[in-house]
Amino acid sequence: MKITFNKIRNKELGALAQRVIMASREGKYTIVENHTLLLEVEQQYAAFYKSYSKPTYSGKGTEVAKADATRDQVFRKIRAFLRGYKEVTIMANYADAEALYEVFQATGLGSNAHNYAEETALMKKLIEELEKTENAEKIVSLKLTEAFDELKAAQKNFEYLYAEQAEANAELRIIPSATAIRSKLEGALRNYFGLLEAMRDIPEWQMIYVEINELAKKA
Repeated sequence: MKITFNKIRNKELGALAQRVIMASREGKYTIVENHTLLLEVEQQYAAFYKSYSKPTYSGKGTEVAKADATRDQVFRKIRAFLRGYKEVTIMANYADAEALYEVFQATGLGSNAHNYAEETALMKKLIEELEKTENAEKIVSLKLTEAFDELKAAQKNFEYLYAEQAEANAELRIIPSATAIRSKLEGALRNYFGLLEAMRDIPEWQMIYVEINELAKKA
């Protein structure tokens, strides 16, 4: 039973291992069902399949992008309100709007020049500034408490999803690539094939040898 593994792609190697396991366990060949070498093929195939079938990314990017867009939208609405209100100098508290607008402008937020991490740090700094007593009083004066709470909630939600994405991506990175671990599956198959080759002349082993040999040829 000869097979050149380096001529088989990952997908074909996985398919071969799966067919070998199914053929060996379909009930006709009880002599190998609990053999150590077959169990090793199953173990290495399971690890190989997990690696081969893993996604290249967590898939959480869309959620994170939506959460970022939401907090940006709330930020811009509040800033636009302050920008307009501070110009209405006939209002007694227009100076509160002017002061808060300067706080918003000082953060440097509102452009697309920042990545997620930078924007998150700046947003946290903004929220900290707005929670200071003198600014909190201005928020109440301008009846912006509900809008400010919405901004904090949007920021909290983004941080949660961003951390979740980072964790999911980290978990994917620690799963070795199929190419990196395929040698173990090749070794397990080679050992199992070697067993069948060695036992091929014994009556109880002849049929399973023939069937597995055909699978190897096809691969």
